[in-house]
Amino acid sequence: MSTAIEKARNLGPVMGAELRPLGIDTLEALREVGWQEAWDRLCDRYPVRTHLLCGYALLGAEMDLDCMKLPDALKVKVKAHKRARQSMRAR
Repeated sequence: MSTAIEKARNLGPVMGAELRPLGIDTLEALREVGWQEAWDRLCDRYPVRTHLLCGYALLGAEMDLDCMKLPDALKVKVKAHKRARQSMRAR
């Protein structure tokens, strides 16, 4: 059984509508590509999605955790991914 991406924790109809054209239409598809790749795709297509809360939401959805209560160690991973992405784009 697959879970529609809009039904995944922290995500909803707006994020679902943005993820579907990127090939991520289920929670299982998100888990297959990983939150980092999903966020990269979103940021490339929708630059407004570069804020940390989007990364927290995707990571939380992948791990079935409330994005507003992520442990600090996971927040650090999201921040590091954002910094690495910004660094690569600056080159």
